[in-house]
Amino acid sequence: FEPERVARMSARDVDRLAGDSRVIRNVPKIEATVLNAKEVVAIGKTPDRFRAYLRSLGPPTEATAALRKRFRYLGDHGTYYFLWSVGEKVPPWDEWSSRPSKPPARTTANPRKSSAKRARA
Repeated sequence: FEPERVARMSARDVDRLAGDSRVIRNVPKIEATVLNAKEVVAIGKTPDRFRAYLRSLGPPTEATAALRKRFRYLGDHGTYYFLWSVGEKVPPWDEWSSRPSKPPARTTANPRKSSAKRARA
């Protein structure tokens, strides 16, 4: 995963990927991947800076809320798996999955239209 490269993708790139049978062809998810890559680039290009950012978010429940607010298409389970896969401390899965979760407030009230819909408009 090269966040800088993904962050530079244009609406044309998103449309091209949406027609590629080798990838998921869900335009909003592709767009979210591009936007999430831009967030990763904004946080910092080096793994140490990104790790420092993750550690600044607090314990796993607070980190989950912060990550879900900042990144698109990221839920509780995806956040848990992400934190676990990058070596952050998380509670055992059965403890995590049995806790009540509440969706975070979204940072954008108006999600932008997909590039395919914009092209047809």
